[in-house]
Amino acid sequence: MKKKSLCFQITFATALILCFCTVLLTFFSAYSAGKQFSAVAIKMGDIPSSVAVDNPDAEESETVPPAISKASVVSEARLQFNLMGVTAMLIITALGTGLVYLVTRKALSPIHKFSKTISSITENNLDIKLQESAVSSSEADLLYRSFNTMMGRLENSFSAQRHFSANVAHELKNPLATIIANTQVSKLGPMSSDEYLKVMDAIERNAKRLQQIIENLLCLSDGQNEFETEDIQLNLLFSNILEELAQKIRDRGIAVTVCCKDLPSVRGNYGLLYRAFYNLIDNAIKYNRPGGKIQIESCRQANKGKILFSDTGYGIPQDQLPLIFEPFYRCNTTPISRKAGGAGLGLSIVKSIIERHGWAISAFSDVGKGTSFVITFFL
Repeated sequence: MKKKSLCFQITFATALILCFCTVLLTFFSAYSAGKQFSAVAIKMGDIPSSVAVDNPDAEESETVPPAISKASVVSEARLQFNLMGVTAMLIITALGTGLVYLVTRKALSPIHKFSKTISSITENNLDIKLQESAVSSSEADLLYRSFNTMMGRLENSFSAQRHFSANVAHELKNPLATIIANTQVSKLGPMSSDEYLKVMDAIERNAKRLQQIIENLLCLSDGQNEFETEDIQLNLLFSNILEELAQKIRDRGIAVTVCCKDLPSVRGNYGLLYRAFYNLIDNAIKYNRPGGKIQIESCRQANKGKILFSDTGYGIPQDQLPLIFEPFYRCNTTPISRKAGGAGLGLSIVKSIIERHGWAISAFSDVGKGTSFVITFFL
């Protein structure tokens, strides 16, 4: 059975209520009028059945006989009153129901427009917007405003997803193409041991790159909010990271200083924070000047804690700062950044880990002088 429209349901419910009220009112009026008619009939019993009428044209008084009995007069009047009451009840109920239908239909017209717009939306026309009033605060305008806001977010989300998928395909395509090319080369004919080792090295290198990309993507897609936390000594954490990166630091002649006296420890997940801080320090090494400096410090400010990573690298242009946390975005403005390679997932992973802890990260940079990343959280 087809479901009735909302307009019909509201009109039907209102008609029932209106009918009930009018029937109740008519019954009460008939009951009250009946009592009044009965009282009138009793009083009429005290009035003579005939009266003398002084007719100046007649030579003598004439007596007017009663044509109808008093009881029948009262009964007739009562019947007419009841008929008029029922008729008025039916007319008022019909008119009221019609008015309710018209008013309801007009009031629900924005909902019909809203429903029609939603039914026409597909993944290819997410830019649809409903016309809303800038000054009105009616329920329909509030609904339109919320809908437009939601559609804007959906459009941004779908656009980001398409961009993300395209970047994933591109990043996976390159190492796979290299692996396939090297395997095809190995099938062309006999190779020397050196050529064979070069082919195997190329395959291994690109396979590891694929593995790293997949691990990074899994880390980004892991939306689990709950994880084990513990008190982490920052000096020990940074010491372990710097030990792992010691060879890169020596190769570039970079001086690293760590100062965590004001805020020696934080509470979080050791494995996740290790990966986030590792990426930040690795970037500070990779994009720094030879013989440059890296400073890591933590401090307290009222009820907030801060962890600061600063380097003396080439810096990031201001117009690119808002984009550096986007997946696959790479800032290729310097010779080092163009040679560094990578999939552009490092800072995206950092941001994901920091936000999963309920913290915030921001970046500041001065081109030619260096870049700073500040992690902020409540103590």
